[in-house]
Amino acid sequence: CSFLAPALQARLGLCGAASAALALLLLGTALRFIANLAAFAGGMFLLGAGIALLNVLMPVVIKTRWPRRIGMLMGLYTGMIGLSGAVGGLTAAPLFAWGGSLSWPFGFWTAGALLALMVWQDARTVKRIAVLCTKASGG
Repeated sequence: CSFLAPALQARLGLCGAASAALALLLLGTALRFIANLAAFAGGMFLLGAGIALLNVLMPVVIKTRWPRRIGMLMGLYTGMIGLSGAVGGLTAAPLFAWGGSLSWPFGFWTAGALLALMVWQDARTVKRIAVLCTKASGG
């Protein structure tokens, strides 16, 4: 799905495309709550699509907004990707054991996806980020 990122960016702008990718991530994570194999598989597809799109779009955000800090911020971005995978792996079993069902780890991860979308939407109003989201800048 990452090959669709340029078309999505052209249609929605950089910030809109990133918002759409985060929404896919949230929807895909939330769909995994449904005790149905088709919903679970669809959720995994949407989750993967959101991740693939963000892996293309977020480096563009970083390179466009902070061209003098690319190395540090790309390192931080890459580190956060690894950290999020580790947190998922390290929390799945304890949350399952604590709650007694897969709803607990799925809820934890859905809350994280919702938080990410909320933070991104809020960041779009910050002047430094909002510049990326104007029509004149292609956002």
